[in-house]
Amino acid sequence: MLVLGSEKGWIGMAVVEFDRQNKKDMYLAQDCKIVGNLKSSGNIVIDGEIEGTIDTQGDFIVGRQGKVCADIKAENVYVHGEIHGNISVANLLEITSTGVIYGDINAKLLKIEQGGRFCGKSMDWKTVEEKTSENTSGDDTPELKPIVYNRLPDTKLSLKKQSS
Repeated sequence: MLVLGSEKGWIGMAVVEFDRQNKKDMYLAQDCKIVGNLKSSGNIVIDGEIEGTIDTQGDFIVGRQGKVCADIKAENVYVHGEIHGNISVANLLEITSTGVIYGDINAKLLKIEQGGRFCGKSMDWKTVEEKTSENTSGDDTPELKPIVYNRLPDTKLSLKKQSS
């Protein structure tokens, strides 16, 4: 646990670790900020701000008020807030209706809810492995192709015929 102080007095708990069956989980509270590299074997939940790099064997969750400027590597990532940086996910990357990502993503599965925003390039791990093994030019970087998502309007759609 980390307690921060300021000229106005104590802010309160910034980081709390939860021990869940010997797997450490971390929480960064709103109005708190970390600058640096973060490595964890458990889940990480961010409601504050973080800048640097993040590497976790667990899930990485950005709350609605969370702002992250970092390259991220995690098992699963759930975005309710904002991320600026590249993301590598072993399994699922989910951008909720309030989530925003600015950066490239590598994920096995990608889910974007209506209203969620993603600006960058996306490819899955299988594509990365195939492109890397096919690449004979000596360049280890696979070719990235952007995926374009069409979004339905926010208004309700009706299947009824409209009379002229």
